[in-house]
Amino acid sequence: MSGNKEVTKVTRIGIKYNPPSIVIEYSKKKKDETKIFHRKLHISQKLYDSTEMNHLNDMCKTLSKEFDLLREDHVPFPRLYCLLQKLWSRKRIDTKVEQNYTDLDLNLVSDQELKEAKDNMERLFCVNKIDPDSEGYTYDKRVDFNDVQSDSSWD
Repeated sequence: MSGNKEVTKVTRIGIKYNPPSIVIEYSKKKKDETKIFHRKLHISQKLYDSTEMNHLNDMCKTLSKEFDLLREDHVPFPRLYCLLQKLWSRKRIDTKVEQNYTDLDLNLVSDQELKEAKDNMERLFCVNKIDPDSEGYTYDKRVDFNDVQSDSSWD
């Protein structure tokens, strides 16, 4: 019976600065078959809003509880803390770059990941939105586009 048990092992872990994420590579072994998977965990904007280092300790504990792959037996607490510290110290988010959701099916993610994706979309929208109070705002902006010569025979 123990031969049918699925064994999950974290093989690599890293960070992505924009959007702030922890990327986990892990393998699942069942019998003689091993498959490799990747999981991207988007880090909440709360990490960047915090100005205190002790917040990282709480963040590590929360991530360890919420995500099975980040438990202490998979990823040592000091390693996770070090990764979050790198993200926190960088605090660099390029807000003009849009998040690419083409490789992520939001219908299949957890409620927490969906909420984070929606929060990220809302944040990007608010940053890129131009209203009358914005610098560079032009009322009734008109732009002339160059004529593009292309085959439109199907039209």
